[in-house]
Amino acid sequence: MSGKKRKGNAAHSSDTGPGEDLDNEDDDEATEIVVGPDLEPAPPPPTPSEILARNTDPQGRAVLGALYRIKKGDTPIGICREALFGTREGPMEPWMWQAARDLLVRIDCGPWNQALYAVPLDEMMEGHAEIDSYFTKKGVSFYPVYKDNEKRILAGLPPTSSKGGSHAFLWIPMINLDILDKDGVVTTEGMNYPDTEEGLGGSMIDPPPEVINFGFEEVSGDEVGCDLPEGDFRRSVVQG
Repeated sequence: MSGKKRKGNAAHSSDTGPGEDLDNEDDDEATEIVVGPDLEPAPPPPTPSEILARNTDPQGRAVLGALYRIKKGDTPIGICREALFGTREGPMEPWMWQAARDLLVRIDCGPWNQALYAVPLDEMMEGHAEIDSYFTKKGVSFYPVYKDNEKRILAGLPPTSSKGGSHAFLWIPMINLDILDKDGVVTTEGMNYPDTEEGLGGSMIDPPPEVINFGFEEVSGDEVGCDLPEGDFRRSVVQG
């Protein structure tokens, strides 16, 4: 009850004697009691599972601006088609194929993805390397060669770039849908998270700060990301 005031008169004794003034001058002034604001307990910080729930599709689909676990049988263009157009089936016009290729480049060039999953082009699927080679010499493998970073995060551990037997749990960047609808061009231009108390929110080519804040146990290199038409996303990642 912030700033609320309660007023009341001073109590009189029930055995006041005769002739005593019950309405003395002191009682004419009400006693003012100020009640301070209630202190609400701070909400608990979100759990890793709550953070992942906010940043993954509940049906496990590949969608823009979300984490996605690569599954057996997935192809790079297939998940990009699903993220952009909602399906992996049916024919695509030439501009749609190019859009899927351009999204794949941004998946591979995202600094967070590269920090955890970067492998040389010759270790990626046939055709994948050809798409990326103009912008970068490394990208995300679709083979099960990584630690299970989804399981690590849920267990309260930071993700790692160490080798293992699981598929990548990667980030699919959020692109500018207005530009895609208008010009058929895939770009992350203008797609940024709100600024935080700690600093800039960052580009949506990477996951949001709450995911970045999981940190890294081990990363594959100091400089990650690449220079794209909408900006130079190369930056350093602090190794844990």
